[in-house]
Amino acid sequence: MIVFRDLFLHFLQDMYYAEQQILKTLPSVVEATDNPKLKASLEDHIPETRDQIARLERTFEAIGEPVKGVTCEAILGLLQETEDILKETGGKGPVQDAGIISCAQAIEHYEIARFMTLTAWANAWGMEEAAANLQKALNVERAKNAKLNELAAAEVYGLAVVV
Repeated sequence: MIVFRDLFLHFLQDMYYAEQQILKTLPSVVEATDNPKLKASLEDHIPETRDQIARLERTFEAIGEPVKGVTCEAILGLLQETEDILKETGGKGPVQDAGIISCAQAIEHYEIARFMTLTAWANAWGMEEAAANLQKALNVERAKNAKLNELAAAEVYGLAVVV
């Protein structure tokens, strides 16, 4: 039977792995994007993801644990879905961009859910530095999701439905 600290550590390691996988995948998604504003937003996400990884590393340090990732099947599934959508939509254009936004938001929602939980747990545990790092990570993911919502409504979905 695991204790709370083990569960917290598992999900922290899960997110560390997830952010690394996202970072590996982002360049190919940027390349597949046609809309200039969406492309710029996704390009901006690369250094943001590096910052998230560094923030997670500081969180490991704050709780006195070595930095380590564990395979996150959820993110692997979401990234596989992204790859599948890129293949199925068959090339650049508004429909593919709509698919990219949908997949990116699914990933953001996963990150938001995990960072919300980890932040709440760190607060309950009294780990102030860890909680602050995780809250910042959560805020970054919420902001990225909001930006994707704006791009979808203003730039992409209207074009995709007429194709």
